[in-house]
Amino acid sequence: MTIHADSLIRCTRCVLPETYPGISFDDAGVCRYCQSYSSVFRAGKDELLKIVARHKESAVGQYDCLVGLSGGKDSSYLAYYAVKHLGLRVLAYTYDNGFMPEQTLTNIRNTVETLGIGHVLTRNDTVRLTAPHVLSSWLRNPRAGMISFLCAGCQPSFQTGVAQTAVHHNIRLIMTGGGEPQTTYPTFAERLLGVGETGGRVGNLAKMAGLVGELSRNPWYFASPRCVKVFLDDFCCRFAPRIPFFNRKIRHLDGAQVVELFRFIDYSEPMILRTISEELGWAKPAHSESAHRSDCTIHLIRQYLYNQTIGCTKTDDQLSCMIREDMLSRNEALDRLKKEDVFSDEFLSSMFGELGSTLPEVNEALARARCRRNGHRGARSAS
Repeated sequence: MTIHADSLIRCTRCVLPETYPGISFDDAGVCRYCQSYSSVFRAGKDELLKIVARHKESAVGQYDCLVGLSGGKDSSYLAYYAVKHLGLRVLAYTYDNGFMPEQTLTNIRNTVETLGIGHVLTRNDTVRLTAPHVLSSWLRNPRAGMISFLCAGCQPSFQTGVAQTAVHHNIRLIMTGGGEPQTTYPTFAERLLGVGETGGRVGNLAKMAGLVGELSRNPWYFASPRCVKVFLDDFCCRFAPRIPFFNRKIRHLDGAQVVELFRFIDYSEPMILRTISEELGWAKPAHSESAHRSDCTIHLIRQYLYNQTIGCTKTDDQLSCMIREDMLSRNEALDRLKKEDVFSDEFLSSMFGELGSTLPEVNEALARARCRRNGHRGARSAS
């Protein structure tokens, strides 16, 4: 069951719907986010080459660079680019949160073997231990602002693992697949916490107030002290500035630097997918039509909950950014919305079963959330 793309009023330039947090439209039907959008700035490949040259000259160990390799499209292309275009001796780091599809693990093995790079894989069960409680609590009061915390603990564990691996191998250049032109500020998750209605970046106190407000509406989260601690760790990692968080983790490495590849080079999704499929044998898992974040089944569950709760997902945000950057047309984005973030009942039943719930239980809670949302929409229309 999904909310179809044509059932909502959408921006006439991008595809953000009327249910997107904080949205408004002008007389021409153009959303406020299109009106205030600024094109992504990239420092350029020459600047990237200067950074790479500096670190290659100062490298003291077996590797020049540590690459975060999740098995997704961007990180796989990052590993390829670091080896083939930058000539770096790469050590890849993978964090398995316990919800990696088998195809993702195959993608990682193919990438490592094809490129002949070093590889460190660690597994941490924080998400697997906390997600069932988060979901069961969320079902009691299903609010969109807390959906992102279903995978709480993943980013802190990943970034801590990256930092520890870099320190252990004395690697001072850390590269990630970040910087893609698919993120707005405040982020989708931040807006759902009820902050950032005026646009621009938001202070950490406002974000914390948003989280505290969400938690206060549902005391069941506090039944697990482990979850509360993980929420706070996750908040500090994801909503506080990401690069400073990294830098605190690698403070023992003098001269260490974190580089997000797509802050420097152009981002082309078709080129990325073509390159990694042809050169690395990369493929999407069978249960997802989307190539974005298909490396984690928990992310896909979040997308389902977003779709059913507020009628849009992070995909709407990403595709809208790509439209604004002239990477695809609005019609192409609408066609993708009809296929992406749509999952079979078999997949959903299996995943919710892993998390200690059933698909009927989840859908009943989602129906309550939609009734509440539609009631608010009706009240606004009446006023």
